[in-house]
Amino acid sequence: MSDEENESGNELRKLHIVHSNPKGWKNARYQNLRTVRSQTLTDARKDDGVEVSELAKYANYREKTDADIELIRNALDNNLVCDALNEYEIEAFIGAMSSFEIPAGANVVTQGANGTYFFIIGDGDFDVYVDGELVNALSRGAAFGEISLIHNTPRSATVRVRNEPGNKGMLWGVTRVVFRETLKRISLRNYAENREFLDCVTIFEGLSDENKTCITNALLESRFSPGESIVKQGDPGDDLYLIKQGSVDVYINGVRVRTITKGQYFGERAILYGEARSATIQAVDYVICVSISRDILINVLGNLDHVLFRNIMMEGLQHSEVFRQFTGEQLCDLIESVSVRNFRRGTVILDKENLLKGIRYLIVLEGAVKVSYNGYEIGVMERGDSFGEEYITNPNLPFSHKVVAESRRNLKGCKLALITKHAMQLILGGENLDAKLDYNNKMAAIRKIYILRYLSDKQIDMLIKVLKTVRYKQHDVIFNEGEIGDTLYIIKNGEVAIIKNGIKIRTLGKHDYFGERALLYDEQRSASVVANASHVELWVIEKPIFMEVCMRDLSISN
Repeated sequence: MSDEENESGNELRKLHIVHSNPKGWKNARYQNLRTVRSQTLTDARKDDGVEVSELAKYANYREKTDADIELIRNALDNNLVCDALNEYEIEAFIGAMSSFEIPAGANVVTQGANGTYFFIIGDGDFDVYVDGELVNALSRGAAFGEISLIHNTPRSATVRVRNEPGNKGMLWGVTRVVFRETLKRISLRNYAENREFLDCVTIFEGLSDENKTCITNALLESRFSPGESIVKQGDPGDDLYLIKQGSVDVYINGVRVRTITKGQYFGERAILYGEARSATIQAVDYVICVSISRDILINVLGNLDHVLFRNIMMEGLQHSEVFRQFTGEQLCDLIESVSVRNFRRGTVILDKENLLKGIRYLIVLEGAVKVSYNGYEIGVMERGDSFGEEYITNPNLPFSHKVVAESRRNLKGCKLALITKHAMQLILGGENLDAKLDYNNKMAAIRKIYILRYLSDKQIDMLIKVLKTVRYKQHDVIFNEGEIGDTLYIIKNGEVAIIKNGIKIRTLGKHDYFGERALLYDEQRSASVVANASHVELWVIEKPIFMEVCMRDLSISN
């Protein structure tokens, strides 16, 4: 067990001592607080930072009055990080706060120092300096210091008691351990919600339930108001952030380069390479993030770069018009067969068929590439971008573009995932691409049909192979209300209108289906269906063939 975990456990035990009798809180809420405060400060002194040694000089025990408690409560209510605390957590937080009296002109926190406390101003005026420049002023009831504790990063500003005659700063402070433990408790309270959210994050798709549970337990939730910076370019960082609510803008050297939203993540470069933050992330609206440390990710995921690059590949393939028609299993197999290569800046990677042979598709994992055709630049592709769809759909078409490695940020080249003709052949299993995609589309459509949910994989395969295609033009009647039906229809392309008693009640589009009751019952059609597009293609399953498929595998099992 780590020192911080031990310290965390000690802090929780202290808080439990203070609050073991909630009903007697009004009269006994500060019982043992002198011991709690002295232990808290002693634990904090284990850090050798300047901040701790300076604060130790200003520690000043005093009991909290009702006015003090009201001030702290209001400050917590107005703080985005702390406004999710429940009553018990607020009381524990208040009980764990120590008081400090700091003379005019003295620094409370210093830019670049390790952060160890979260503060609420009890009295006095304070000035905030960034790189020596006065940027803000704080007074009674204001809170500060949480950002450094949330992100485990150095202080981003210096906060100093204003150097004026008669001005003296009074602060309430709580240690990093108590503060982060409180965040963990908020996240644990939201466990079910966070666990469900994790299932929607592509980077964790391949993890077992046990691993997802480990990550969910370790998530820290934080909140940010519009315009607030979540991380800043150049800052050190050791956490991966997942956006749970809202959207954020990504700025590099002050220029907005993209916006990311719910389910996406940022901060991966810092944990992959141990480098400073490569971008500033700023909240566009009200944002809720959950974060997880590098150490925990390594513990659970093992090879971090493999997982993160695999996720970039999966997202790149899912954004392709062609590859999005592949099944999840086929995409995973394809990712396992890609070739990942590094190229130095200026390297000509592909130039028609003169260099690397058999490349059909590429995904940029790091850096950038410039793509040109017959000397004309088509564009620059960066991380997550992909190219080569025309070479996938036309496997015998010679590669006729030129691809050159570029660099971005502090990278000296690029990293690419390359899909070869051979890899495609392995995934397609000898079939041509059109046939495989047609099969996949039929499979996806059939899986949506409720009455076919009990069919075995073998039966579904048999149905796919006997599906017939019929075509209609605008206003063609597919069947009329009142007819006896014996066919299920699935829309391959186009649109149909459902008409009942002469009134159009709705329309259906690609992969929707109708007429399914005809496979089970001898009854009249309850509505008419008419082609509602210039070209409509339908897959059909006739009742005799459906019954034969079912009987061939004995029956549809209940």
